[in-house]
Amino acid sequence: MRILKFLFGAAAFAAILWAAVPLLRAENADTLDADTNYEMIHPKRMDRVREQLGVANADEWKIIEQRVGKVLEAQHELGSKAPTKKRLSRKEIASASAKGKGKSQNTVADADALQSSLDSNASPSDMKSLLEKYHAARREKLARLETARDQLRKVLTVRQEVQATLMGLLD
Repeated sequence: MRILKFLFGAAAFAAILWAAVPLLRAENADTLDADTNYEMIHPKRMDRVREQLGVANADEWKIIEQRVGKVLEAQHELGSKAPTKKRLSRKEIASASAKGKGKSQNTVADADALQSSLDSNASPSDMKSLLEKYHAARREKLARLETARDQLRKVLTVRQEVQATLMGLLD
């Protein structure tokens, strides 16, 4: 009887571990998995934006939705200033780029190149050129974000602009 209880307990434990593995992998997912989650969350976020901006007219929403989408896309492309914790291989970056997912591969590659220059004690001139390239790419992305925000402002009422600012869509 003890052996049977032990085997049943071991089988239950194994089943729990088997079920937990995908959850553990999801917690440790790299940037690309986070971007997949972004794509699933995006429609729900758009619904919340519509509700919070108080847009009832479908035609009005089509215009606003398109511009909000451009702002969200620009924000997502800009991503984080920090390099990725897990370095992506060239194959992973190319794959993400081909699928149209994730932060711009330049953002990831430039940030990782900066980190690699620190790790390898690169010459100051090499670090400076990498830093200039990184800043130029970020300035370009910030300019695209600002353009998208200006286009959104043009179609919002003052009340909606205040709400969009509080939601983080506008500055």
